Amino acid sequence: MPDKDRERYYLSRLRECLSDIPESEPSEPEPPDFLFESPDSRLGIELTTFFYPPEPNKQPQQEIQSLRNYITRRAKEMHADAGGPALYVTTFFNGNFPIWKKDISRLARCLADAVFQASVPTSVKDKAVTLGHAELPQEILNVRIHGSVDGIDNLWYASSGGWVASIGSDHVQQEIDRKRKKAVAARRHCEELWLVIVNDAFEKGAPADLVDVAKTHAYSHEFDRLLWLEPHIPRVFDLCRTVSDSYAK
Repeated sequence: MPDKDRERYYLSRLRECLSDIPESEPSEPEPPDFLFESPDSRLGIELTTFFYPPEPNKQPQQEIQSLRNYITRRAKEMHADAGGPALYVTTFFNGNFPIWKKDISRLARCLADAVFQASVPTSVKDKAVTLGHAELPQEILNVRIHGSVDGIDNLWYASSGGWVASIGSDHVQQEIDRKRKKAVAARRHCEELWLVIVNDAFEKGAPADLVDVAKTHAYSHEFDRLLWLEPHIPRVFDLCRTVSDSYAK
């Protein structure tokens, strides 16, 4: 997870859910993402964002959302360069039309122009404005525009709305297995190591929920603690480990 600002945000949300994270400021040795040191112990926290695995012969959801995010960020920059006001803009993409890297510039320009030409709210108290398909390319379903709270704050993001996928225990185990090599390197810096799998409703490619069975399933791993974090709520699930692994280090 190279975005340190987002990692720190996840850590702050995790702290809201748990009382046993040290209050001190951690270092960031990479790996683990965060390291809390005291005279008696060293606690490492490794973060990973869950992305729902792609269907066969389909674009990975992570790639799709990454392209959507980048298009929206570029549109925001273009809008600002053109002298557009600060706004809160949510872009809803049409999942029936694939997006590729070659489409980034065109779609960003179309999005920026559509917002710039619209009669937009001047205050957060004003009624939101929605742009429909008539003003937008086919790859974008609609755009929701709110006025800025102070005329300076400015946020554009690409919604990951749509179907909600079910996350099973096999998906969680695959994510754990993917982080095993990172755990070996992180252990050099700490005696206790946690893995936090983040299910971010605003960043992942497909909205997905952890099913009840997956919340109580016993997983095979070498971490001292396995946590499932939903930062947008915030909420955390403390996941179990198999008996055979419970004393493994």
